[in-house]
Amino acid sequence: MQFTKIMIPFDGSDHAKNALDVALGLAGECPQAQIHVVGVVTIAPIEATAPLQGFWNAAPMVLSGYAGQDKAVDEALSRTEQELVSVVRPCITQARCEVIVGAVAYSSPADGIIDYAERHQCDLIVMGRRGLGKLRGMLGSVSSGVLANTDIPVLTVK
Repeated sequence: MQFTKIMIPFDGSDHAKNALDVALGLAGECPQAQIHVVGVVTIAPIEATAPLQGFWNAAPMVLSGYAGQDKAVDEALSRTEQELVSVVRPCITQARCEVIVGAVAYSSPADGIIDYAERHQCDLIVMGRRGLGKLRGMLGSVSSGVLANTDIPVLTVK
């Protein structure tokens, strides 16, 4: 089976970098394949005075009831996407397929991953088993949440 739309949720962890390498290998020489490298910016109701933080810390960030909420979310998405591009650029220089880098804002990383994959009709999600967030058992809590709540095949990578 050839996978042509592969999503890699990317949080900057070593496992996420390994997942990107595996996805690039799966896409191989197929020029029709697409790799979607996506950062999920967590939005949650917290104090508006709390500092904004990017995806590197996997910390909840923005802002219920804050007058500049939309602007703050847009800025966080832009910053996250720029960070993603700078980190993955060296990894994708030899890619033979299209690589799409983006960021989405969602209240739950797992829900954001699933929603993105479904909206973009991805046929595989390749993700690290453990990222930068808290760990739960053998798999990270995000990878467990994705596995439990999607029908899209998921490959977890160490």
